[in-house]
Amino acid sequence: MSDWDPVRAWTFIRACKAYRAAWGRQRPQPGLLEPAPFEVRWQTAADAGALGWGLYAWANPDADAGPVSPFWAGAPMADGRIERDAAPLAALAAAGEAALAGLRVGGDLILKIERDGMAVQVRIADDGPFPADGGLQLVREVVQIEDLWSGVPGPRSGRGRGTRTRTKNCCSCWRARLKACRNGRSRRRSGARTRSPRSTSPAAGCSPGSGAG
Repeated sequence: MSDWDPVRAWTFIRACKAYRAAWGRQRPQPGLLEPAPFEVRWQTAADAGALGWGLYAWANPDADAGPVSPFWAGAPMADGRIERDAAPLAALAAAGEAALAGLRVGGDLILKIERDGMAVQVRIADDGPFPADGGLQLVREVVQIEDLWSGVPGPRSGRGRGTRTRTKNCCSCWRARLKACRNGRSRRRSGARTRSPRSTSPAAGCSPGSGAG
């Protein structure tokens, strides 16, 4: 089972001063929309800077009503395809109280499904716009939204069940940053009178690394 938790990772990244500063410098505009029964945008040139944080696209850290997880570039995800004879995915999501979003990356569609504080991503090879009545085919046909959290090697909350997957560099990089930030907080709580610049700098455990994506 993968220990990759995209929701928890985003909670950490969005609170990171270095990420917030990078976002503030960019203030990137979202990509163009494409026709779909849910929001699908194109990755932009400005999003290239987000790859250093392990993201396919910049995500607003101040969006309280935003997604529980951004589009992660290095996270494990399932491969899928549009199935026109399957149950419409948009209808399944509505019935299962799930949110759908997509990002067009190099022709492929990265589909993100969120529900109950969990998130999962599916990569769909270039197959044109997602049709309004299109279904999703993974290892088996999706007949209810819960199927996306059962037997799918995708990122999820620690509460969800999953299968054994590879955890890529962005996961280990995130854990290293989290440990560094925790160590800095522990030293401050211990009442240490002298602190090195490394422990006090916001970028020490939060700056993007080469292994993020």
